[in-house]
Amino acid sequence: MIKTIIFDLDGTLVNLPIDYSIIRKNLQKFLHTNDELKPLIPSIINICKNDEELIKKSFSIICEEEERSFNNLSIIQNSFELLQKLKNKKISIILMTLQCRSIVEKIFIEYNLEQIFSYSITRNEDIDRFSQIKKIVNEKKIIPAETLVIGDKLQDVISAEKINCNSILFNPSSKKIKNIPKKTIEIKKLSTIENLIK
Repeated sequence: MIKTIIFDLDGTLVNLPIDYSIIRKNLQKFLHTNDELKPLIPSIINICKNDEELIKKSFSIICEEEERSFNNLSIIQNSFELLQKLKNKKISIILMTLQCRSIVEKIFIEYNLEQIFSYSITRNEDIDRFSQIKKIVNEKKIIPAETLVIGDKLQDVISAEKINCNSILFNPSSKKIKNIPKKTIEIKKLSTIENLIK
């Protein structure tokens, strides 16, 4: 029986039209590098070489663009209504995201979601998806077998499987995704979740 559901944010519940080309351009200028910065977060960590202040400033550059994208945010497939339905079923709802804390707070306030989520973890607390899920499990003292992780990236479900959580890969485009874990359920519509957890 599923008692806890951990949702990814961008690409799962909402679409944030973040312009990563601008982020990379600004970071290249700030870090004095021609590196392509792909993948973004690991590249920043590598270039900054454990300089925490430099990493913090780099992340703030990303956050500025994330906050800018808020004005054009769109909600995916009535996801906020789904959250309320799940909450009404006494399921604990948790948010994980690799976006910054301030954009999450903006979304919570704008859409009155503070009471929906019992816990949230952002890039400010941890920059790795596996570590985020592990931290949630440990801090909230939840049982992985009773926990469902839902995300739109392969790394979301692979990380969940490593911790023995149940997992759903949200793939509305039906684009073929390789190497999906065998136990992962792939869905096109978020509404399917209600039927899966009965």
